[in-house]
Amino acid sequence: MEFRFKLEKIVNKNSSVLTIGLDPDKSKMPISDIFEFNKKIIDSTFDLVCAYKPNFAFYEKEGLEGINALYKTIDYIKSKDSDIIIRLTQIQYYKKWVLMLSLLIRMEEKNH
Repeated sequence: MEFRFKLEKIVNKNSSVLTIGLDPDKSKMPISDIFEFNKKIIDSTFDLVCAYKPNFAFYEKEGLEGINALYKTIDYIKSKDSDIIIRLTQIQYYKKWVLMLSLLIRMEEKNH
């Protein structure tokens, strides 16, 4: 679906143009699990927003744990409402991580 039509659909559906940034900072979070923190935000807001915007840099600084939380967060948003837009910032870094992770997985599989 073309972005403009997807945006119009979710804006009309939720009567909202609100975008929520998902920029977890463990030093400011009431719980240490990034995904669970994001999940609580999503559960409280998914019918009030048109988009979520996770900032890759916040996940990257937590290493593999952060990247895993980002994947889980994106999947969870999609499972709640497939119309909601996910705008991943700093996508060039995300693509590099995906490539690196796939290489690490292949190396691990060869060692077992």
